[in-house]
Amino acid sequence: MMSFVCLLWCVLSSVVCVVCTASLVLPFWIIHPDNLHTFGLYKRCVARVDISVSHQDCGVYGGVFQFGQIPSGAWQAACMLYGGGCVFLALGFLVALASCCCSGKCSHKLTLLAGYFQTIAFLIMMASLVIYPFGFNTHYFRYYCGMEADMYFPGHCGIGWGYMLAVMGTALAIFCPVLSYFRDSKVEYQFPIDFL
Repeated sequence: MMSFVCLLWCVLSSVVCVVCTASLVLPFWIIHPDNLHTFGLYKRCVARVDISVSHQDCGVYGGVFQFGQIPSGAWQAACMLYGGGCVFLALGFLVALASCCCSGKCSHKLTLLAGYFQTIAFLIMMASLVIYPFGFNTHYFRYYCGMEADMYFPGHCGIGWGYMLAVMGTALAIFCPVLSYFRDSKVEYQFPIDFL
């Protein structure tokens, strides 16, 4: 029988995996004040003007995704780390699900493995979130967000909801290995008042 903690662990693992993967592919990590220019880890949206009508053109850097087309070395490192973290989260979720379907020593070993995957995912995703703002001092970023843009200062652009989603997903990811540690705990409820 699956414990409440095991069920909570599997649900949280799946939610964190989906949230972090969604934030990876969204181009809304940095938003220009005109809301037409946005930048993500490997996608961006820029304004296009056609016969005095502006619209947003979204796609990967360089038109066809090539890792070298990401405009900053810091963004390349952050993309690789955050993407790797999403892979580890997905592996952690699949192993967590498998551990809840097993019993005995097999279940214990799978639980440890899932906890390790989720810990590694959290650590490298945190590193990517810290590295990402180092790319604010590139010529590409300054072209859109002003010459005053520098590391950890996005100029006249602002931090977007995609980056905040990545921060929240990563913050929630720390609870996955903690729940894996308490996976086999039985929750017992005691009422302080006797109802007789």
